[in-house]
Amino acid sequence: MLYGATEAQMPGIVPYAAKHGAGSVFVTSTGLPNLYKNLPAWWSQLVSSVLAMR
Repeated sequence: MLYGATEAQMPGIVPYAAKHGAGSVFVTSTGLPNLYKNLPAWWSQLVSSVLAMR
């Protein structure tokens, strides 16, 4: 789980997770106390990155 992530960090998140064998990744730009409050504005870009890794 990665929280407080910025859009600038997004391009490296999926490749890093894949390189280190992560089976799943939860990324949000939201911080504590409620990490599940909303999706980051760059959500569709993150999904595209994940799909491209298949």
